Amino acid sequence: MDEMPNVTWWEETKKLGSKPGLESIETLLRLLGSPQDEYKSIHITGTNGKGSTSAIAASILRESGYRVGLFTSPHLSRWAESVNVDGKDIPVEEMEAILGTVRLKVDELEGLGVRHPTHFEVLVAACFLHFMERQVDYAVIEVGMGGRDDATNVIPSSVSVLTNVSLEHTAWLGGTVEEIARVKSGIVREGTAIVTAAAQPEVINVIETIAAEKNSELIRVGRAYVPIPSMIDLGSQGFHLVTPKGQINDLRIPLLGTHQVLNASCAVAAVRYLDDPKINEEAIREGLKKVVWPGRFEIVAWKPLVILDGAKDARAAERLKETIKTFLPGLDVFTIIAVSSDKDIESMVRSLADVTGRFIITEHRVKARTATIEQIEEAVQKTGVPYEIVVPVHSAIESAKEMALESDAILIAGSVFLVGEAREYWYPHSSRSG
Repeated sequence: MDEMPNVTWWEETKKLGSKPGLESIETLLRLLGSPQDEYKSIHITGTNGKGSTSAIAASILRESGYRVGLFTSPHLSRWAESVNVDGKDIPVEEMEAILGTVRLKVDELEGLGVRHPTHFEVLVAACFLHFMERQVDYAVIEVGMGGRDDATNVIPSSVSVLTNVSLEHTAWLGGTVEEIARVKSGIVREGTAIVTAAAQPEVINVIETIAAEKNSELIRVGRAYVPIPSMIDLGSQGFHLVTPKGQINDLRIPLLGTHQVLNASCAVAAVRYLDDPKINEEAIREGLKKVVWPGRFEIVAWKPLVILDGAKDARAAERLKETIKTFLPGLDVFTIIAVSSDKDIESMVRSLADVTGRFIITEHRVKARTATIEQIEEAVQKTGVPYEIVVPVHSAIESAKEMALESDAILIAGSVFLVGEAREYWYPHSSRSG
């Protein structure tokens, strides 16, 4: 007998794929009593960094004394990571019960002439219901894909964040950065604010236009909030932050790379917009210092140094390359790589080749999303970097450990799915909360 029938039912909804439109999720939430209206929300989108920014914002809010819900996707190892309250993933038993409630309401949709919700829409509904039942004060909600048509775009957010914009999911979001910016800016609510670290003039023009249409304030990192880097080491990096209310000095964050300073600045700008006296400088400082976000330049071993980084697209791979050059100059790096099939594989490999002495090509277990070995091999061959092919992921790790000296580094990068699978090698029962 199935001990988790509702979880099984939910898993089976994966076959429905993605469906456009918000009618199904809106109707489902209405039948559930509109749980998303019971707490304040911060809504976060962007091509890169939206997960990190979400984790940072949630950490600051927790340090301000609030009960905080955090919704992120995709997960690294376990789906429970996506639904988190006060730093703890949802217990499987609670998810089973909540999915049972959601399932009953899904059964009512057909009689209303509304299509069955997708796997992601059911997850969103369950998450919002869980946050209501746990009586969170704030929810930090990461967009699944895009913004305007995403299932999360049903919340009355107090402030929105668009971290940055580059080409991604072009079949869904559009073929230019302007089109993608327009879709992502669709999360802005009337009379609120949107925070962004985007810098391209064409993207800023789109965001400015939409903010004006929504009578919302545009807050730019790099203008209103200006980070000034200070000390760095392999454990954390420091920066000062110039804000409209004065400079905050000596901030530290355990997430490495200049892009993470921008993400942190976006998070600070968003929580400060809430104009809540409990969200003070000390809460910001502690929230930054204590943030946990695995799989982003995460060090899981030291001899040899082993680093996990999702680096899911060309832009992220380029930033990872720069981070390695900054923090690991001169080290011999063995890179274990697997890439999702919808990415610019050649650009990603070319960036990582600049800091790689040898590639180990592998294949993650999410077969529907992974690029073929042959596709990655073709890209690697063009770089001239030596390589070998080792599958599955855990065998690739063993191979890298056999080749690397204690003074070398092993980088595991190219896909969140790869990092999640690799992380289980060191943390068999891992989750994002530890």
